[in-house]
Amino acid sequence: VAQQQQLLLVDLTRTAPQPGLLQSNRFADYHARRYLPLQRDASGLLVACESPSPALQNALAQEWGVPVQLAVASSRDLSQALQQHAG
Repeated sequence: VAQQQQLLLVDLTRTAPQPGLLQSNRFADYHARRYLPLQRDASGLLVACESPSPALQNALAQEWGVPVQLAVASSRDLSQALQQHAG
């Protein structure tokens, strides 16, 4: 998927979310839409997901109020990361 859409591939076993980035009131949304914010800086928000789409990218950009770059993560790694970081 990453290669087809020319997206970054992220290894969530080696990459953790930026401290303080995850928001407890969004944990249910992270699980439901299968994504995990990783890093936020002046250029926007980097988000790991298993099924990247323009719809997800646009929705997250609108919700967070910044440009969003999607990165592909394996389903297994995303599940483990969501459990570890988002409860």
